[in-house]
Amino acid sequence: MRRRLRKQITIATIFFGILGALGVLIGILIYEPPPPPPPPAPSFAALVVNRAGLLRQDAPDRADLYAVVRNPNANAGLRSIGYTFEVKAGSQTVAQIPGRAYVLPGQEKLLVLLNTAVPPEGTDAAIRFQSPEWVPVDASFRAPSFVPVSRTASVREGNPSTYVVKSVLANESTLDYLRVEVTVLGLDANGTVTGLGQTAIGSLRSGERREFTVSWPLPPGRNVAEVRIVPEVNVFSGAAIQPRPGISGLEPRPTSTPAF
Repeated sequence: MRRRLRKQITIATIFFGILGALGVLIGILIYEPPPPPPPPAPSFAALVVNRAGLLRQDAPDRADLYAVVRNPNANAGLRSIGYTFEVKAGSQTVAQIPGRAYVLPGQEKLLVLLNTAVPPEGTDAAIRFQSPEWVPVDASFRAPSFVPVSRTASVREGNPSTYVVKSVLANESTLDYLRVEVTVLGLDANGTVTGLGQTAIGSLRSGERREFTVSWPLPPGRNVAEVRIVPEVNVFSGAAIQPRPGISGLEPRPTSTPAF
């Protein structure tokens, strides 16, 4: 009787041992480890404000507001970012004027609000930005390439006089653009901004050249020793770009960026 009981216990022990081993094996086979944690979000440097200011027009309550900002991130841009020009009278802010802009990767961006209503007591301006939502771009990204191939400048007499810049812009990119924006700066011998103007070229095909004209008031006492032409296109907007068949990506060739 005892031998029979021991035999039964032995068989049961072996059975449950095998059953347990099978359970462990099945658990190992069907176990799925938890997914790895997502990689940390890339960090991007903040926009750098190189200069900002206010340029009075002939009317006491209107002015041009401008800022030159640099995007230190070659691998990310901004589809749209809100900003505010703070008009200063001494240390006090007397007006806040909002705007929105796109910023390309690695771009030195010129932000301009022309002929804007500004309190007469305002003498300077600063700029601040909302929180940016960076858009990473592929390492092969290249900005559009535009070259001013000729330019002339003249002063049209009047009260006040008008400074007129005419130029021909060449599209050296491999893409056709439906809207190219052009901003022109006038600077005196000290590098101070003395004039600002903007225009838009409706469309500019690859290899095409197109003439444009920009002008601004030139009150007495202001002079222009240097003119800088800054063309750009919003590559984040499908409405601005017309890719050619067989060309992938945005732009395979590098371009030079105007320095301020």
